[in-house]
Amino acid sequence: MQGGVWYSAHMASLRSYRAGAGALVLGLLLLVAPRLAHAQSDGPLDVSVDRARIELTDTLQLSIRTTTEGLGRAGSLESPSLADWQIVGQLERNSIDGARGVQQRLIQLSLQPRKAGPIVIAPFVLKTDNGEYRSEPITITVGPSGNSADGSSGGTATPEAPDRIAFLRWETPQTELWLGEQTEAELVLYYNRQVRLTDATPPDVNLEGFWTLDRQGREDRRLIQMGDEMFVRQPLGLWQLVPIKAGDLTLPAAPMQLTVTQAIGLRRSNQRIERAAAGQTIRVKALPEAGRPVRFKGPAVGALTLEAATDRSQVKASEGVQLTVTTQVEGMLQNVPSIELPDLPDFRVYPPSDVEQSAVRNGKLRGVRRQTWLLRPTRDGDLTIPALALPYFDPASGQYAIARTRPLNIRATGATDPGAQGAISVEARPAGNDPAALPLRDIRAQVADGGGLRAPYAAAWFVAIAFGAPLLFLGVVVRDRLQARRHQNAGSRAARKAAGQARSQLDRVARAGGDQAYGEIARILLNYLEARLARAVRGLTHQDLGASLVAQGVDEATVSNLIAELEHCDFARFAPVAGAGEVEQSVARARQIVDGIEGGLR
Repeated sequence: MQGGVWYSAHMASLRSYRAGAGALVLGLLLLVAPRLAHAQSDGPLDVSVDRARIELTDTLQLSIRTTTEGLGRAGSLESPSLADWQIVGQLERNSIDGARGVQQRLIQLSLQPRKAGPIVIAPFVLKTDNGEYRSEPITITVGPSGNSADGSSGGTATPEAPDRIAFLRWETPQTELWLGEQTEAELVLYYNRQVRLTDATPPDVNLEGFWTLDRQGREDRRLIQMGDEMFVRQPLGLWQLVPIKAGDLTLPAAPMQLTVTQAIGLRRSNQRIERAAAGQTIRVKALPEAGRPVRFKGPAVGALTLEAATDRSQVKASEGVQLTVTTQVEGMLQNVPSIELPDLPDFRVYPPSDVEQSAVRNGKLRGVRRQTWLLRPTRDGDLTIPALALPYFDPASGQYAIARTRPLNIRATGATDPGAQGAISVEARPAGNDPAALPLRDIRAQVADGGGLRAPYAAAWFVAIAFGAPLLFLGVVVRDRLQARRHQNAGSRAARKAAGQARSQLDRVARAGGDQAYGEIARILLNYLEARLARAVRGLTHQDLGASLVAQGVDEATVSNLIAELEHCDFARFAPVAGAGEVEQSVARARQIVDGIEGGLR
């Protein structure tokens, strides 16, 4: 009886629990149902960004998600114009949900703004079998960077660029010079950060009217803000200039052909354009007549110093003393005359030796000349080398000046000592070369002492020379022939090893990774081509390089992949491409290119 009562009570309790749990589940469904309905109402197209406000130097992440019904039916996605952005990275994933029968696609773009202010990302359009879907426009606020790329304050307004895509111009710190005054001129290419520069051959320029020095160490590329846009500053040439005539001289107009790649939505287009740097006039003033020193020999222009020194202050007449005069000028050394010593009655002066050096340091041309004379005293006592002077023109002050040395004192001894050997060493041979006056010696005693000499052919050294010389000559001939054969085969050995070396170097780059890997990949490919072809290829354009490879049997697809990879590495080295595995993919493409070239050249 008690067991039946307990069972009835337990069942009643269980029914009450089930009823309460059902009510709880029903309440949860009613609470979540609106959220599920909202999730279903998002539609097959979703476009979002990671933030709505960035700075000019920041990167924005744009995500595009599509969901379409039916396997293998991804639909057609149309992108709006992204002309106000530079695409620096792109990642795409596709997935299939078999249970629901839908296909999902995710595209992530890394964007850098090319101007400040509000930028609107227009709607994306997805076309499917069920209809057309459009995303909502997105407005991004781009603020100016705290510091511009050239180091100037972002709060200061920068000038607008004269061209939105690319332009050239001459840049020189001075447009007015004195005759002989030095300056520098740089030819610079600016191109918008949103474009990729794939071909740019620097123009030839004729700097008539100037003495020029081509400075090979040019600056690297850097970013410059102009107005609301970012440009890449790429130097094309840097010259040190010294005007050699007065009047108006001109840095000439420099036309240039460029090939640029622009991103239009998710596509890229190549464009061939021409740009030219406008001519730059430099006014050259003649040196003034007022205040010109009488001994001025021009144009010795630039800050000039003069120093004189001797290697000793006490000498004997038989030894002499060395006088060194050093001329240093901040300018063109060829315009500065050499020092001429005045009359030195107390010394015998021998012709000088000259050593000249010129170099550019800290943007200034500097020259040094060292002149060294040998001086021999002609009398005893305290002798003096007077001060030396050299007039020059200082362009900083616009006036003439004179550089001077200090007087030098020398104490000489032995010049008038009749028993001194140095006094007669100069006059060793009498005038007229009379043999009777020469100090001849009798050699008959020497001949008598040599009565016990043997015939030379009986000596061991004679036998060694007689037989050793031919053997030595034969050895030299054999060595030269072996070296010549190795030199002839060096090129073929390098060509055979080129592919293997390139593959092993690419493997090391893949293991190391990093943004610097792109530059290494391009260098490895160029080194491989030069070793394989036994010729220099770095001076060729991409078109000439491709034509040369096709002419030697390499298929056009491999050549196109090579040029595309070199351009990709050059771009990624300056603006690295985001996304995991990019370096490994670039290495894999480079290995395929090497294999393709090897197959075509065999």
